[in-house]
Amino acid sequence: WANKAVDFTGSADATFTSCTVMSNSLANDSVNVAGNVDITADCMATAGQTSIRGDLTLTSCNAPLEDMPQAPDPYADLPEPPRPPACSPAPGGNPNAPKVWTPGRYCGGMNISGTATLAAGTYYVDGGQLRINGNSAVTGAGVTFFLTNGATVSFNGSANITLSAPTSGTYAGVLMYGDRDHSDANNTFNGTANSSLTGALYFPTQTVKHLGNFSGVNGCMRIVSRRIEISGDTSFGTNCTGTGLDEIQVPGRIRLVE
Repeated sequence: WANKAVDFTGSADATFTSCTVMSNSLANDSVNVAGNVDITADCMATAGQTSIRGDLTLTSCNAPLEDMPQAPDPYADLPEPPRPPACSPAPGGNPNAPKVWTPGRYCGGMNISGTATLAAGTYYVDGGQLRINGNSAVTGAGVTFFLTNGATVSFNGSANITLSAPTSGTYAGVLMYGDRDHSDANNTFNGTANSSLTGALYFPTQTVKHLGNFSGVNGCMRIVSRRIEISGDTSFGTNCTGTGLDEIQVPGRIRLVE
């Protein structure tokens, strides 16, 4: 089981309002809080043990809950989207003009720059990177990205990103979905303080590196991943009405944000 499966490092300032941070790892440092960090959560629970060497405030329990039962994967039954038969072209035209991306299969990744809008639907990223470059302004509502064939995420820290998942249908509440067959990959999420990702970042066999100073509308971003590294400022919450996210049951607790 992964050491430091949930890892708060650097200068992270993270607030989990009415949320429990949960790790299924059995390691003795399953949840690691170290460095110049300031973490506030309802509670912290792990199937293993915790290593606390930073500032941790728990509002609903006196100390981290260790040796807890493992929480089930909330998306274990989520199917992969069907693979579109043909590759979709990236938007063309004047490189300085605003772009509109449409759902489809993007072979070799999606390289997004400048001002871009993503139409609602499922984006099948077949290899390469889902990359948002520096100083870009990217918006999209009702979108899900499925990353396969080695595809990973790379968001630049100076980009202004506002993306939200569908609120109904098969992928309700799911913003990012990493192929279960692609393991040991890193997905980097960075953005400005005005950026927001509303929905679940689901990478069951991969690592999510949350480096940017952003979260979701009302804090409604959920991370479910093999390993989570948080080193930027962020906030998570449970007031997710209308976002497509439902509540996850945690063994011994009532809420979970991973």
